[in-house]
Amino acid sequence: MAFKFKFRSLVRKLHGWPAAPVESGCPPSWRPKDIFAKYDVFVHVGAPKAGSSAIQYFLHENAGALAKLGYYYPEHDFDVNRVSGGHARFGRHIWADKDEASARQWVEDQLNAARKKRRILLISAESLFIYPDVLARVLSGFRVRIVIFFRDPLSALFSNYNQAVKRNLEVSRIDEYCTAFLERNDASISGRILQQWISNFSRVNVSVAAYDPVSFSKERLEIKFLRLIGLPEEYFHIFSFPNERINSGYTLSALEFKRMLNTVLDRDKVHENNKIDRCLQAYSDQSSEPRYRLEHVLSGDMYRHLVSKYAAINKYVKETFFSHCEGEYLDYPDPDSLNQDVCRAVAKYTPGFVLGRIVSDHVDVYEYIKECVCAAARNGKFSLDLFSLANLVDVDIDGRRFFSPYFSSAQIEVFRSEEHGQLPDVLREIAISLEQHGQNDAACAVIARARVLRPGGALIQTLHQRILSKVHDCN
Repeated sequence: MAFKFKFRSLVRKLHGWPAAPVESGCPPSWRPKDIFAKYDVFVHVGAPKAGSSAIQYFLHENAGALAKLGYYYPEHDFDVNRVSGGHARFGRHIWADKDEASARQWVEDQLNAARKKRRILLISAESLFIYPDVLARVLSGFRVRIVIFFRDPLSALFSNYNQAVKRNLEVSRIDEYCTAFLERNDASISGRILQQWISNFSRVNVSVAAYDPVSFSKERLEIKFLRLIGLPEEYFHIFSFPNERINSGYTLSALEFKRMLNTVLDRDKVHENNKIDRCLQAYSDQSSEPRYRLEHVLSGDMYRHLVSKYAAINKYVKETFFSHCEGEYLDYPDPDSLNQDVCRAVAKYTPGFVLGRIVSDHVDVYEYIKECVCAAARNGKFSLDLFSLANLVDVDIDGRRFFSPYFSSAQIEVFRSEEHGQLPDVLREIAISLEQHGQNDAACAVIARARVLRPGGALIQTLHQRILSKVHDCN
């Protein structure tokens, strides 16, 4: 038995494989050679907005535990919210610098460090997700396993919108954003990108897991990742798992508040804008506001369009990677069958509610928002969002000096559009304007008519419930 153990160790040394981590007390059931003999490096490439920040934080904090089990995870930085791009320097060589030689050198340096410690290299960088062909060239000659968490396209699209509003000062509403996204024909959120990874690395070397928040109540995201890199369950207990969510999305009320703010914020005041993000993130992480899905906020027509667009590729992804999955992953409900309890619950939370929660602890944030609203008014940047914000922060825009329009330019475009200017859409926008100007009874009558004409419209239903609540509160 001792001779067999020494012989295996000699074979590993001659081949340059990492040593079996016997120092951690691994039982015979833990056979790292089955993985280590096949691969030099594991690369987690995302997808973006599929738990990458949480995974990277977990791996970084558990680098010692990973080392005991034979994995080398290089250090990287985090921001104040513990958000990281992972090994962003490696990714930057590829997507920003277009410098494949430097990317290759970075990998070789990390591999040398891993081999000195007799471990397998583990890399994480979601910025690599749309560059499978480039990564294949950079890693040519190495034995590579790709690890991917795939998020369903509609959920990914909404998460991208959330991120654009959070960090990139996006001002469009969700329907407008989806329309622009569809016009770009971006394949990054669909299963077509998975086909490219398989083409470059072969199916046997690509591990794909479903990023399905519904399933995380049964098994944590981090546990799913450990399984993907081949770790046996009996070693999960040596890892520490964070209790806090990392880089989660805003609640719907915080998202709408930030979208409105983006129309007036000073883009040059990065520090102040980042503080607003931290406040809204903290509110969202601690809020009891119901979580929602894209179908709760999209118009029925746009939702059906998106479902139709991704139907074929979703079928391929499900059959190729998730045929064993239980439940309804990648299956979308009909908008007419939405859980109206969620719509009604979400409608109770407004941008004003969010502002009230954060202002007591952050007076400087309130003053900065007020300053931005005043500056926008002085510069004549009038919009429905500006007047709504002015009302929230008690800025008096004198009617003798400023004209308060009932409809924004975006709303006027809805009225003109043959596709989006149908009567329910027009009534919806009129109701929104009436609500913003405090005419809740009139708004309620208008949106009620829109709901009769389009009973399956999720946004119309949400607006109706929100306006009804205001009318009831006043009475």
